[in-house]
Amino acid sequence: SSLPSAVVLSSHWFRVVAMLRVAARRHLSSASATSTYVLTINAGSSSIKYGVFDVADAKGPREHCSGVLEEVGSSASRLKLVVGGEIARDERDLSIADHGAGLAAIRDA
Repeated sequence: SSLPSAVVLSSHWFRVVAMLRVAARRHLSSASATSTYVLTINAGSSSIKYGVFDVADAKGPREHCSGVLEEVGSSASRLKLVVGGEIARDERDLSIADHGAGLAAIRDA
């Protein structure tokens, strides 16, 4: 690509946020119409941590779902998803080649 890498990365993250927004909606279907959600993503060299928070709650941000994908780039990747304080998914020995594949796995969780 002839675009600077920062622009390409920025474009990639906009697609990632849109993808994860769709996945979050699936887990937040019972949420009220007055809720305001914030998606957080912390992507490290071999992990992705994420969370969806309701920031309209008067008591402060309230977590709806969160999770982590560890060991990205290996055949021993682990995906964990927590919804409403309960572990909804905990898979080990996944083969997640890169962060793009990892974000797709998170989206499909």
